[in-house]
Amino acid sequence: MKKFFFLLVLILSTSCKSPSNYNGGGPFQEYIKTDKSQRLIEPYSYADHLKKTRFKNHELDSLPKFAIILHDTQIEEYLSFLNIKDGEIKKIQLGQVNPNYLYIIKSEKIGVNFIINPGLPGAGGISTQAAILGALGVEYIVHIGTCGLFGKAIGDSSLIVSSGAYNDGGAMMIDPDDSWPRKALSYPDSSLTDLLFNTARQNNIQVQKSFGITVPIFFFQPVGFIKYSLNENNFDNGEAPYYIEMEGAPLFATGNLMKTKMASLVAGTDRYIADSDSIKHSFVAYDADKAKKIAVMLAILSFKKITE
Repeated sequence: MKKFFFLLVLILSTSCKSPSNYNGGGPFQEYIKTDKSQRLIEPYSYADHLKKTRFKNHELDSLPKFAIILHDTQIEEYLSFLNIKDGEIKKIQLGQVNPNYLYIIKSEKIGVNFIINPGLPGAGGISTQAAILGALGVEYIVHIGTCGLFGKAIGDSSLIVSSGAYNDGGAMMIDPDDSWPRKALSYPDSSLTDLLFNTARQNNIQVQKSFGITVPIFFFQPVGFIKYSLNENNFDNGEAPYYIEMEGAPLFATGNLMKTKMASLVAGTDRYIADSDSIKHSFVAYDADKAKKIAVMLAILSFKKITE
């Protein structure tokens, strides 16, 4: 694990004034230089396997083309908030090793059919969920979660629409581009991102666009990594990250590989501030659960615009 932390710091430090590429090197070179070779365990064959073995009654056929991957365990609170009745929900348990539920919502009152898939953390969770949804016919996915805020550029109560995320190791492995040096950023679908942002503005929802940085861990983040990421001078072209989270980059890389439109909405729960030679970390007072409910509404409003 310490070697992995070192890899993250090394990769970022070697790209100090060139955020669009990684130079890499050493024993990790082949890992981050993932090429266009054939991919194993592709999601379409796994989706077919599920249909033939566990869901023989066509439960996974004709699913909605819209999905929300929502990082929250209290899904019933969101269904109540949306005033969705029991008869409008079909719940399917996809997971065998880990819980992976699909809440399939078909409500004439809401006006668009969609799926809520409770999110699993990190690259392994989000890339698996997003790939399976895509293989089952979902065309648009909005990820909704939380993040840590960098500096004071983004207010406590503002939702963030991601403009892109600096890659973790999972995103590098998923990325089919064999360019060298490696790309530093993975990007969401621009049309879905713009739709979310514009729909928020039209409905007086406080929102900002920002780049983020993805790390695969929550606790014990290395101070050197945070210091580097907080320093805007380490990034060119207006691509400094103003938040940190665990899923953005592998989600976007999966979308690129699956040809599925992905976007991400996050709400800040904590904040990192550079203070002389140290880092101050504190949790924000704003209710992130309320912000995520607003984000769900924003995703639904955007889905409806696509169908109009």
